[in-house]
Amino acid sequence: SATQPVTASVDAALALIGTVLPGCVWTVMTDYELPGRARLYEAGQFAPVVMVQADGATPALALCAALLAAMIEQETA
Repeated sequence: SATQPVTASVDAALALIGTVLPGCVWTVMTDYELPGRARLYEAGQFAPVVMVQADGATPALALCAALLAAMIEQETA
């Protein structure tokens, strides 16, 4: 089987989130002090409730960290 290349793409991270947590709403922030912060919100919430928040060295890594945190939260709930 062919392996997929490793990527730092935000699009790839969002595609993975869309596959694992369909309908999940997300935000990504970055500034000079914070390279990446991602928040994932419960799908279908009228007033979004933050499900998880994670920081990373890049926006894409923050999204992946938030996805892993959400998956862990779902397993332990």
